[in-house]
Amino acid sequence: HDHLVQYRHHEDRLDVRPLSPPEILSSAADVIVYTHYQHLIDIIPLIPRDCEYYGLNDGLIARRLCQKYLSPVESVLSSVENYQKSFSGMEKMVGIHCRGSDKVLEYALATRKAYRKLISKEFDAHNSMFFLATDSKPFLGEFQRWYGGRLFAIDCERSEDSVGVHFSAKDRQSAGRDFLVDAYLLSRCDYHLGNHNSHMSYLVQVMLRNHGMPYDNFYHVPALIGDRAAHWVTHKMPLVARRFARQILFGCKTKE
Repeated sequence: HDHLVQYRHHEDRLDVRPLSPPEILSSAADVIVYTHYQHLIDIIPLIPRDCEYYGLNDGLIARRLCQKYLSPVESVLSSVENYQKSFSGMEKMVGIHCRGSDKVLEYALATRKAYRKLISKEFDAHNSMFFLATDSKPFLGEFQRWYGGRLFAIDCERSEDSVGVHFSAKDRQSAGRDFLVDAYLLSRCDYHLGNHNSHMSYLVQVMLRNHGMPYDNFYHVPALIGDRAAHWVTHKMPLVARRFARQILFGCKTKE
């Protein structure tokens, strides 16, 4: 334990407070167990001048890290190639990442209607082909009804409710492999429709493209105003009310 630094970011105790980026980089520990998400943008100012990443923005740094360290196994790459043959030669392929299942409980994500609204505004649906990456079976079904034979998707396990595939998958290794196949196929599309509340969209948007700036041809699909209000009433308001009630009744902070 002498060489282990561990903490929980949701607690107020000083001995488990979040480490700052300078403390991480200057630590003499062999291993740091870091359970808090550390934004790359907070580390950029600490990059020394003699480092290959000095002077680059977060998108270009992330891309270089991906190209340097992320090397999919042959089974993943062969699946990507086989699926891509089904839509090769298309003039314009629009990649769509539409997150469902458990993620809709965390954030007011863009609904299927929000995606359709943006597609009708920015793309000619009669000439565009679409590749859909989604963990939601209802989402896939509705997109298929909208776009028919112009929609492509891989054959994988999807969720029918708010339980994430990463919890319910019969074969978790296959689920992880399908995630990578989806990500690489999205990265090979001409355009990407995603959202900033999902790491899949960040992965495709920033790390996988091999040309141009990482943020080129990426469309952030925001949640509609009505959907944001509904999410607050359904999910956030009860949580705030419970925390407030516990503080009043018990006079202490509680964890969810």
